[in-house]
Amino acid sequence: MAQIREQLAQAPRPLPANLERFRLAKYKPIPDKEPQVTEHVRAMFQNLIDGTAHSTDYTAELWKIESPQLGEAQKGLKPFGPLGAVTLVDRGEESGKRTYRYRIEFEKATILQSFVFDKQNKLTASYTEDIR
Repeated sequence: MAQIREQLAQAPRPLPANLERFRLAKYKPIPDKEPQVTEHVRAMFQNLIDGTAHSTDYTAELWKIESPQLGEAQKGLKPFGPLGAVTLVDRGEESGKRTYRYRIEFEKATILQSFVFDKQNKLTASYTEDIR
């Protein structure tokens, strides 16, 4: 109880990202100055859906982790329906790696997905931030 009273006296703090209710809604489209990256992301995602992912799109380390799970990822995406729009909503760079956040729309769902590429344009990380 004492901790609750203490927290009530503090200034309000933002929710941690994992507790945000409408995370997807806060990201709006931004100008896409690298449409070739967006097309590459779209192709990679479609390859994942089709079960034809290419090891050359990934760093060796990430491919080693992801390749055994491709079938599960494909099954997980199937209920969403066909792939629709892929829209850039955030872009950044840190330590020589480029980060992109996209709204990926399907017939029955929308995903907020982040991608991190190295200098050789290979995917080093990717994670889903929200699904609606």
